[in-house]
Amino acid sequence: MRIGSALNSVEIACRRVDGIDWYAWASDGELIGAVDFVEDVAAAIARVLAERADA
Repeated sequence: MRIGSALNSVEIACRRVDGIDWYAWASDGELIGAVDFVEDVAAAIARVLAERADA
């Protein structure tokens, strides 16, 4: 986040689909990534927050 930018946040949920745990956007349940791929999920969340900060 840039200094002086508005604080942004997202709510993340965990869903089990076909025996695999996934991180999902709490707002709509869309899957972000499997819990085994934390770095990829963190990057996806960071992209969303960066887009909001730029808007």
